[in-house]
Amino acid sequence: MSLWNRGGFQWEEKNLTSWTKKFLEESFKSYEIKEEEIELAVTEVVVDGFSIQNMRKGKKICAWDMKVTLTLKGKAHDEDIEATFKFTDVSEGVEDADDYEFTIDVKKPAPGTEVNKATREILKKTGKTVFIGKMLEWYKAYRAK
Repeated sequence: MSLWNRGGFQWEEKNLTSWTKKFLEESFKSYEIKEEEIELAVTEVVVDGFSIQNMRKGKKICAWDMKVTLTLKGKAHDEDIEATFKFTDVSEGVEDADDYEFTIDVKKPAPGTEVNKATREILKKTGKTVFIGKMLEWYKAYRAK
């Protein structure tokens, strides 16, 4: 951690929230979906919460609790699409992929349309898998800090 705490025996905390937000924003900005004539791309990433690392007795202790919101825009059949994909509980206690809580809100086109339904299904099917993959990339980099 720091030069004065070479053995790691004193309690020391490192705030990695800014680093985490930057890492996730850059990681998710490259996320695109092209499936069944629907094209979506992430236009905004909002990360709320914290991530810290503590060192005590030579052991690294990691803690984080975040909410990640992705705004996506795109097209399908000449219709504009706008959607948000929110992961509401991203914390160190969530270890199983099935435990991630998420909501999908397709704002355009209007609810009930075929494109709206198809967009929602594609995000359910692929979005969660991609999200977990990106979070695993973050976790590996986070643990290495």
